[in-house]
Amino acid sequence: MRKLRSIALSMITVILFAVFVPLLAPSLNNKVNAAGEIVEVGSYDSLINALNDNSITNPTIKLTSSIKSEKTIYVKRSVTLDLDGHTLEFADGKYLYVDNINCLTITGNGYIIGNYSTVIWTYSDLIIDYCTVINKNLSTGLAIDSQYKNITIYNGTFISSDNTWTYDRVRYSCYRKTSTDPYTGLITDVFCNLQVAGNIVDRNNCNDILGDGVFCYDFENKTLHINGICDYDSEKMVIGSFISDLIIDIQGPSSLTGFLELNEGATIKGNNKLIISNDNPDYSCILAKSIMIRDVYVECQGKSAGIVSYDGTLTIENALINDKSEKGSIYFENGIFNLIDCKIIEPVNAVVGYDTICMENGTDIATKVVIQPDNMWGPIEYTWSDDYSKCTAKHICLVDPTMI
Repeated sequence: MRKLRSIALSMITVILFAVFVPLLAPSLNNKVNAAGEIVEVGSYDSLINALNDNSITNPTIKLTSSIKSEKTIYVKRSVTLDLDGHTLEFADGKYLYVDNINCLTITGNGYIIGNYSTVIWTYSDLIIDYCTVINKNLSTGLAIDSQYKNITIYNGTFISSDNTWTYDRVRYSCYRKTSTDPYTGLITDVFCNLQVAGNIVDRNNCNDILGDGVFCYDFENKTLHINGICDYDSEKMVIGSFISDLIIDIQGPSSLTGFLELNEGATIKGNNKLIISNDNPDYSCILAKSIMIRDVYVECQGKSAGIVSYDGTLTIENALINDKSEKGSIYFENGIFNLIDCKIIEPVNAVVGYDTICMENGTDIATKVVIQPDNMWGPIEYTWSDDYSKCTAKHICLVDPTMI
């Protein structure tokens, strides 16, 4: 009986070994943790295998030693590359190519080195957190070529020619040059794709962008706070953004001269009044991929349209809109327009057309639009004098406390 038990246990052990060891082998080779998130690699082949292993979603690929690649490395899915203090170096003429994916994040305080026209070609959004990119081709070589995509950089050092990267959205590029000598490289605190009144927003100025207390930017929450007057230029961009889902928080009665270009969508909110004055006939007061205006009073005074959503949805929720622009007030070019807890009161009997707001006849574009919250007034506040001989009543607007 004992012998039979021993034989049975031996057979079970063999079966379990045969079944589970092949399943464990890939994990042992790549050192994947139990969560299936971290892949440690120490050679070119293991790096390529990890990049191409679609069985792990959004992995962190961590270098355990420096790697030199004789070939161009292609990244075709969202990953985090943790250099962990090591170097990823490319042979002459080779580089890191990031395909059209959601995002590549590079971290780990290490080095990416190349000797070509560009070290990193990216057709995707790119996040760099503690990384040095060096191009040995110091005559014309670039560190990064972004190809129209968004780059967010925290504590990056880039050594290459004087043009550290070419970036087609030049007016939103954010880097701080530490020397006129290209061989010392360029150092940046942050690359955030946000510009305010001609000033690139970075870690050094974000708490008071213009130095007058009107603008401050919260990087972690992607929120631009506004409180006050910015008399910039009536024909220029006062706020320009390529930040996805930017929040513009109107903290006090505010007035901006210029136009807003919000290329990746935004929300404007704040229980206060914002006036935008724009004399550029080619730009609306607010141009956005998509936009939500919520719990705020926005007044547009423009030579062109007032508000344009060109590739998304225009949503107005519990907001007061007074659009006095000259060439047609509001456009939503993909045809999606949402009114939530508010209504159009001017023009009377307005018609919402395919991409704009029309007069009662349904054809003429409304050149002035007023949208009012369904309940724009809070409760009446009564204040009595000390002897109760006089009483003052205040009826305060919910979206603009200055309206009494």
